Amino acid sequence: MTTRRYTKNLFATSTAAVLALGLLAGCSSGGSLEDYCKEGEALSSGDFAQDIDPNDPDAMKAAFDDIVTKVKDIDAPDEIKDDWNVLVESVEKLNDGMKDLDLTDADDQAKFMELTTELNSDEVTAASDRVTTFNDENCEA
Repeated sequence: MTTRRYTKNLFATSTAAVLALGLLAGCSSGGSLEDYCKEGEALSSGDFAQDIDPNDPDAMKAAFDDIVTKVKDIDAPDEIKDDWNVLVESVEKLNDGMKDLDLTDADDQAKFMELTTELNSDEVTAASDRVTTFNDENCEA
């Protein structure tokens, strides 16, 4: 039971890390600001995670992989494209590092937590702040 709860918490931590970075606060399929804001709002609601079995680490990793794919497909506006790329790269590194981990293993859980520390780097935090400010100023709440 403890392992399952911890695995669920790991997934919640990784998903929250993505959301906290502001990565899902905007999305675009066609490059328009309207699409960027509208689709990002749908992703940031977290509805995509409701059907994920927290007792299935493989399903959680697959779900996070899907989130990262969606984030990578985002066509950020030119004003924040460089910052967006910093965020995408950091989340890709987290996802890539997670793929070979067994989230039910204590050692691998510790490795996962180490991977998340990059999300708190000065570069990533600054890029996240700029993306969030852009979204706050350009997308309706």
